[in-house]
Amino acid sequence: MKVCMAVLVLALSLFFSAPIGAAVRVEADEVIFSLKAPQAQEVFLVGDFNQWNATVEPMNRVDDHFEVTLFLVAGEYRYQFVVDGKTIDDPDNLPKAKPAAGMHGGSPLVLVERGDGLVLSTEATSKTAPVSHAEPGVRYIGAMRSRDDTDVSQRVDFTVRGNFDVLDARASVATDDTSWAWSSGPSIDVWFDRARVDVKLGKLFARGFENDTTWTSSDPAMLVGNAGVYRYDAGFKRHGAAATLSNAHAALRALYADATTRTPANTVAPDSGVAYGTQYSFDGSDVLAAEAAVDFKKSGAGFVFRRETGFNPGVASLPGALPPVLDVFATRENRAVSDVWVRHDDLFGVRLDAAYGWGNVKSHAFGTTQDSVITNDASIAVNEVDRTFPVMETQRGLLELGVGSHKKVHGFAQWDFTRFDFDGLRGHSRADVQRVTLAAADTTGDWTVGASVRYTHADYNDTPDALAIDWPELNPWLSIWDNFDEAAIVGLAFDEYDVATIDAGHAWKRVTATAQATAGVRGVAEELVHASVRAHADAVISGPWQAAAYARTAWYDASNWNSDGWRWSGYMEGSYHRGPIALSVGYGFDPLVFNPVTAEYNDIGYTEFLRGALAGGVARSRADDIVRALIEQEKRLEDASVFKIELVVDLR
Repeated sequence: MKVCMAVLVLALSLFFSAPIGAAVRVEADEVIFSLKAPQAQEVFLVGDFNQWNATVEPMNRVDDHFEVTLFLVAGEYRYQFVVDGKTIDDPDNLPKAKPAAGMHGGSPLVLVERGDGLVLSTEATSKTAPVSHAEPGVRYIGAMRSRDDTDVSQRVDFTVRGNFDVLDARASVATDDTSWAWSSGPSIDVWFDRARVDVKLGKLFARGFENDTTWTSSDPAMLVGNAGVYRYDAGFKRHGAAATLSNAHAALRALYADATTRTPANTVAPDSGVAYGTQYSFDGSDVLAAEAAVDFKKSGAGFVFRRETGFNPGVASLPGALPPVLDVFATRENRAVSDVWVRHDDLFGVRLDAAYGWGNVKSHAFGTTQDSVITNDASIAVNEVDRTFPVMETQRGLLELGVGSHKKVHGFAQWDFTRFDFDGLRGHSRADVQRVTLAAADTTGDWTVGASVRYTHADYNDTPDALAIDWPELNPWLSIWDNFDEAAIVGLAFDEYDVATIDAGHAWKRVTATAQATAGVRGVAEELVHASVRAHADAVISGPWQAAAYARTAWYDASNWNSDGWRWSGYMEGSYHRGPIALSVGYGFDPLVFNPVTAEYNDIGYTEFLRGALAGGVARSRADDIVRALIEQEKRLEDASVFKIELVVDLR
């Protein structure tokens, strides 16, 4: 427990945060959104103008606040800020009314045409002149990293945005030069990166997209539709269409997305003994989703459905299983999950969210069969196979009680139960997983602190070895890697596991500091097996000159995995920001990694690096070996001392 106390003391020494303030202004027909949040790592703007997509409108840091500029037509909008994954209203423009059923809330914004320009207004107007505008943009990102060898990379993004009456459009073309060298010249890849077209006709909002969409359910329990990359609800590597039809008390939503890339299924020899195999691929599927919701003052209810076709391409060989004999065929999983939910905001002073979900996984097999054994002088009758095999039925229930949702001190208690019932191609067995989460946060003046504890009890029985509650291969409630960090990797080794987290920090005039401490405990608070602490500080030195520092340390129990104590890593960076130019020089392990979903640099480097321990996939029988591989990743992380120079020129 001495280690646990040390972790808590280190985290509590850095409680945060600074007060948040915001503003919206119009300059030369450009709408400028600004949010003062010096303690934040990243901020995104969401609203009616981008279908509440928390991936496409990143706000740029300017001193102690974040800004983004949009070209909007006259009309009425709602908007919010997403600060380090948490959605907030504009603190200087709080909404005065509850949103309609199935619709987002947010702060109101009214733009009208007056004279020769666009202005803010406190009143809506029915006589707004349509405005057409197109804006090109270009961004250059060049980086040189050097340790033993020098790695130079370049990326150029070309973007065009346009607003035309009821239509809003955006398209991007990207280039990436990963083998650039002074001697041999560049080797450049050019591709169509992403695009979207939005149309708003009265109560109907429609979108067509290419690699640029979201599916975020209004279900407060988020059983369906909350799968993304690093907390982002994003449909990266997909194209399709989405639509929303709503009025004051009801909403209908639909989404169809087709994968832009596919992983071909392989085959195996009939005598290989493989009963069912899958590749570790999560982008080879089509998605169909629909939602209906109603909302009446403090209560709401809804139904959500999501179907994925072609998930996890794989191979199977079942000789002798069925007549005629199935020899070799390929498989593609079809997943369908649904849930019904209810919400009540004031049940004796407590917020109540409840949901019940159900789903199934089936494997569609296609290939050939043969009626007889192959011989040199015998003719073989070959038949086509096109069959569906059951894999799993699943159920899920969630109950959450929250207090103080709109107050400085708030928290919630949540119970989540999931059952996986295998009765088919993957065997006959059942798994039950229960989770209890307690969380609370307090914001008082310049100080904020948050803490949470999540207890997991997993009874996997004889279910397939790859089944894990946090891993999407056999969990249809997940559709892509999300929040699978080192604490979840360590949790693979235990049926009962606690994860305790404390977030803390404080802001001074020119310096902000944040910290997060995580502890993994076996059983019900039985034995500390893992602990990590991350700290981050930003400093404004003078005007455009800034500095940043990151530090991370991690510990793993030696009695379980022969670990040899604490592992340390860090990063220091100095930067210059002036207008469209950002120049930075750093040393250590850079936690800021280019995220293809957001097309921005996000603080996901540590998580991305440590996930290298899962290169061979997830298997509960290999849990200890996976944790040892994680410790090896920690050793490599500690030794990663890289010198970096980076230049970003953004003319968007």
